[in-house]
Amino acid sequence: MGIPALIERLEKATGPDARLDTDIMIALGQWTERDWWSFDYQKHTPSNLTSSLDAAIDLMEKVLPDAQVLIGFKQTEETLPWARVGKWNAPDATGRTPAIALCIAILKALKERHP
Repeated sequence: MGIPALIERLEKATGPDARLDTDIMIALGQWTERDWWSFDYQKHTPSNLTSSLDAAIDLMEKVLPDAQVLIGFKQTEETLPWARVGKWNAPDATGRTPAIALCIAILKALKERHP
């Protein structure tokens, strides 16, 4: 699955999603399909990327070791977590949770670096 498709899925996510966590890890080369072949998505979340800000920050440090991160809340019709990874004018990302917003920002930063 490509980065644009993952960004779209994350933007539509209503909360943490173990399948998205796994798809991100595979797309970014952190796991192979063999790493999760027998994994039960309903009982466990091995990476917790969409539920844990710490896990998302750990991933960012692996795939974008020189990047800086900004995290806050964006006032819209509803207040949403917001994140930006990279230079000050990097694309903004909003998501249902701070972890989801950061995952989107990581993927957007990678997409900018490797179009």
